[in-house]
Amino acid sequence: YNGNEPFASSMQEQKDWNNILELFYNPSGLPNGASMYGIYLNTFGENTMSFNLNTNSFSNQAVIENVNIHDLRHKMTEYIRVSTKTMNPYGSIYLNPLSAPYDAKQMFFSLKEEDLVNRPRYKGTIMTDIMFALSDFTDNWDYLQSQLIFKDQTLPWAKGEDIYALNDNLVIGCNNDVMLQSGKGLMGIRMDGVQNAKMTNIEITNLFEETPLGSEECGEYTKFDATSYPFGGGHISQKLPMQVGFSGNTVQGIALNAADNVKISDIKIYGLQSHTGDAMGIAVWPSVNLGIDGSISVDHIHAGWLIPDKSDELKWESRPNRAPMACGILNSGEFYSQQTGVTYIANIKADSLSKNQFDITVGNIYGFTNCNNHETKTMIGVFTGNEDEFDSFEAGVAANGPQNNNGNHDNNKDNKDQTGDDDSDFDEDNFDDGMTSASSGISKSTGDHILVGTIIAVTILFCGFITMGYIAYIYCQHKRQQKETEDRATLLLQQAQQQTQQSHQFQQTYQNQRNNNNHVDLQQAQSQSNQRQLFNPPPFTLDGIQEHENENDIEEEEEPQHTERTPLINQLPAFNRMNL
Repeated sequence: YNGNEPFASSMQEQKDWNNILELFYNPSGLPNGASMYGIYLNTFGENTMSFNLNTNSFSNQAVIENVNIHDLRHKMTEYIRVSTKTMNPYGSIYLNPLSAPYDAKQMFFSLKEEDLVNRPRYKGTIMTDIMFALSDFTDNWDYLQSQLIFKDQTLPWAKGEDIYALNDNLVIGCNNDVMLQSGKGLMGIRMDGVQNAKMTNIEITNLFEETPLGSEECGEYTKFDATSYPFGGGHISQKLPMQVGFSGNTVQGIALNAADNVKISDIKIYGLQSHTGDAMGIAVWPSVNLGIDGSISVDHIHAGWLIPDKSDELKWESRPNRAPMACGILNSGEFYSQQTGVTYIANIKADSLSKNQFDITVGNIYGFTNCNNHETKTMIGVFTGNEDEFDSFEAGVAANGPQNNNGNHDNNKDNKDQTGDDDSDFDEDNFDDGMTSASSGISKSTGDHILVGTIIAVTILFCGFITMGYIAYIYCQHKRQQKETEDRATLLLQQAQQQTQQSHQFQQTYQNQRNNNNHVDLQQAQSQSNQRQLFNPPPFTLDGIQEHENENDIEEEEEPQHTERTPLINQLPAFNRMNL
């Protein structure tokens, strides 16, 4: 709200304004489509619907160097599409003349199964009324486009002429945006259908995916199901494993699909956050051959950041919203698609690590679960720990060695056999020193946590006082302005009453003076008339009668009343909202 909203003088006007806000207002002001990218490299042609599992048509020789992608925010608005049962799921969707799907929440009073199957009732909005009215006025494809296909079913139903026209014939589906594109979320860089590409010195920071959890109106779905009704599940084009259930709330720093011979080096990814969904620094999906030729740093990846209260409710098997997964570097490995009957493989090569002495480090990974529901927080590189957890990572490294690419630990090859009975290398003094150091580290860490917690608590309390003070100030200002407005209205009302009384007195005085003047003039006129009669007798006629004719030959004509309306408005159909 910016202060320019219209003043509603009645409940109906306020209701109309609320309906307008619901249809046209985007309160967040953020991009609300199915996806958002910093850079998107694609195979030839458009690819707005989904991801590629494989392709034979590659774009070639892409080079991205010295790029900083930062501060992107995305918040998808999910629409529930409406379709009818046919053999072709792609051609059965109810579309308006702009090729956008009708929203089931706008069309139907209820989305319960029994209501959709037995008696769908028309709810309607000003937008759906306009679209159906257009169908009532024309059959021209140039105007109606795809809306013309199902006109014989939808128009009689919306007008109430055949309220059973859609019975046992509807299928609704989720995971769509307003242009029927599937939810894909936010990606810093997406490569899909690209080969022989190179990315060097790339920094991706502060990506925020703010999409809420997906709608549960379509039931528990993993993907689209053409045989299920009235709930068809997800988007008609969404693909596993990239899109599982609702997928519009995922954030990925770099996403690779169907990409061959891609080289990356000197990559820094920091500060990726999804409010309700998955978060991945680098995601290597099926049919990818990736080579790592330089250092990689992934830090602060947060999945499901805004819904910690749902940690017990959302599980890995939950649908359409599963437990948010956080992963530093994800490798999909081998994936078998039941839809195509083919196994797709992703390969990552980092064999030159020991030669060039560069590091692949991942830290601060937070989510309901980790990479593909495993305990490991990255499938490539070394996990360096989380800042807010005392995992004794350093102690773990000293005891078992650093975490390797598979999420396990590499033991020191120079160590002696652990199963032997040789205690000659055991140093009790060093052991005691280590225990003392660990204890002091725990105490120091605990003290630091208490100090930080105290600072945070004081800050929150201070902000609370400031907020309460500001609210009190705004309330007082409002009361003062209200009192000033009431006083001003009272003063204006008194002035208006005084002016009315003065005007009435002036009119009364003027009328009295005018009546007096008219009386004097009448007496003078009668006196003059009597004098003229003495000297000017009336004319004499043969009959002794003087005829006087007073006829009014002017006929008054009545002005025509213009009550005719335009044919369009005269013929505007009436829609039977809720089909009652």
